[in-house]
Amino acid sequence: MSFKYAYQVGALWGDVYQGVKKLARIGYDSVEVAGVPSYFHEADKIKKAVDAEGLIVSSICTMCQDCDLAFPRIEERKKGVQYMCRVVDFAGTLNCKRVVINPTRLTKWTPLAPRKDELAWGAESIAEVADYAKTKGITLCVEAWNRYDTYLINTAEQCRNFVDMVKRDNVGIMLDTFHLNIEEVDMAKAILDSRGYLVHLHVGDSNRAAPGMGHTDFVPLMKALKEIDYQGYITMELVPPAADPETYQDMNDMTNFHEEYPKIALKTLKAIEKSL
Repeated sequence: MSFKYAYQVGALWGDVYQGVKKLARIGYDSVEVAGVPSYFHEADKIKKAVDAEGLIVSSICTMCQDCDLAFPRIEERKKGVQYMCRVVDFAGTLNCKRVVINPTRLTKWTPLAPRKDELAWGAESIAEVADYAKTKGITLCVEAWNRYDTYLINTAEQCRNFVDMVKRDNVGIMLDTFHLNIEEVDMAKAILDSRGYLVHLHVGDSNRAAPGMGHTDFVPLMKALKEIDYQGYITMELVPPAADPETYQDMNDMTNFHEEYPKIALKTLKAIEKSL
């Protein structure tokens, strides 16, 4: 089998249209588009640009800062469900089959209710979104974030248990090697144990730079993906070297980030794949 590789475009990752052209030249198979609401009305234009380069939109990386599907007040949860259904519509127009989702908002560190209640509310909300997504042939990918992004779902095991709570056949888990690096004792085992659940993967080195620019050993991770016959995309989610990437990009030259990171990432992982 050959792995499929994607890279993110939009928002922090630069102009969608220039990004699509650049990534096609480098040799990527697909792009993951940032699910920024301001892009929703551009879906037809984005799809045309992606088609023109012979790529596809593999996934939508939902912007989760203001979307809390596990909030104690049902009114807030409903707002989150409505937003996620808009993301699903965006994906549908792009003929994209994967949407990233999380039951709570990014950087929510403190529970507002007992954890079991928040998990139950989150599962109920995601089940509602999943039912809508199924009408469009779209799978939801529940991501495990590290403890510095959320308190709710941090490990692959917790993510699998949550998906079992959702009980929808178009909901799976997604893992991210940067988060795995923080939370898992054995990253390859976390992937192996997620056989049958893993539908999407984000990749970043230990410092969230391109694979090959940190200290993560990607060889056992790629072997684990091969062993479970992973059919999804290996998607680069790379971030500039700062706790606040948005401010960093306003104050620093981003040329290396935009031009070199995509090349290094693809070259590193393809070399490992060739050696397996």
